Amino acid sequence: MLLNVRDFATVQEALDAAADGDCVYFPSVGVDYRAPSTGWVIQRSLVVCGDGPGATAGAGSVLLAADENSPVIRVASGVKRVTVADLQLKWDGSVATGTGDGLICEAGVTAVDIERVAVVGCGGNGFNFVGGNAGSQRIDRVGLVDCSIVGCRGAGVRASYTDNLYMTGVVARDNWQNGVTITGGSGYLYECEMDGNCLTPSWTPSANPYEGQMRFTAMAMVRAEACRIRNIERGSVKRGCVVTGSAGMIGSCCFEATNAASASSCEGIVVAGAGTGPVFISGNRHSNMGTMVRVDAGSTNPPLVRQCTVLPQYDDTGNGSMSLTGVPDGLSGVPHAMRAGSSVLAGIPIPAYVQDPISGARNGMMAYNRTLKKLRIYVNGAWRTVELE
Repeated sequence: MLLNVRDFATVQEALDAAADGDCVYFPSVGVDYRAPSTGWVIQRSLVVCGDGPGATAGAGSVLLAADENSPVIRVASGVKRVTVADLQLKWDGSVATGTGDGLICEAGVTAVDIERVAVVGCGGNGFNFVGGNAGSQRIDRVGLVDCSIVGCRGAGVRASYTDNLYMTGVVARDNWQNGVTITGGSGYLYECEMDGNCLTPSWTPSANPYEGQMRFTAMAMVRAEACRIRNIERGSVKRGCVVTGSAGMIGSCCFEATNAASASSCEGIVVAGAGTGPVFISGNRHSNMGTMVRVDAGSTNPPLVRQCTVLPQYDDTGNGSMSLTGVPDGLSGVPHAMRAGSSVLAGIPIPAYVQDPISGARNGMMAYNRTLKKLRIYVNGAWRTVELE
């Protein structure tokens, strides 16, 4: 059944009157809709839609927050199968700081699809998925398709303990915190764009070592593919992608700063922090990145980063470098920069371990033994030290 919100005294009455499977419709009639301070609460399996996000007020279905500390839409805890589509969520006043999200999903929500929704200028995050670590509190199966988040004082997309988060065609621009930040769970980002986020003035590279346009923390697995990360130099911290405490794959992405003058302070991909790995970094394109890839394994034994593979990166502007701090367990690949007309090889690192590998060894395999501080080779059933001049 289709329920037009204009047929009810309030929007919340329409949402409350709808049964599972119904569609609640916000028509574009030249008048914006103002949410209450609690936000409009979805408590059933509904489709909530409008006539499109539009470019300006009146051009689409525009839903306004009550104030900078209030959400526009709230999906209540435990709700399953919700679709939100073709809307603009917005705070239309000035804001110095705030906590109001465009759309927030509470713990235990399952199967949420958000399509063609624009979030503009909210006091908090654009989209916020607030799962809990306990099984029943985790959020599962979230899709963000062709959405944009612009000028929010929080992150574009923030997710915690959200499993199977899928994002494609998502643009996050000019947000004060990360374009996307995910803690726990698993996710896949495809053909997304992060543009000039991390604008929080109080953030500094030293005080916020794991912040970046995309931040992935303590995730079971994350994959970012064919994404474009632009205007990295505009951020208070100038990092494209940070993987910390997570397993992940980063590949076929573009990391860009506008000019060479800012290149020395910009980093494309950073892999660091305890419990990180395995991480696979395939080919990416870097423009004006002082450091294209930095793998910081620390100085501990065993190291913080384990099982990291770095394949060649393309240095579009010829001013990037590769940084390998410490020796991650199992680092492999060929971390070097390819440039127009030349190639800067950083060498092929040998996998390193606390002790000689005890299973799967075959003749000719080589490894660096951290404890012995020796290069070792497996020959005829035993590990032997490679004698160097």
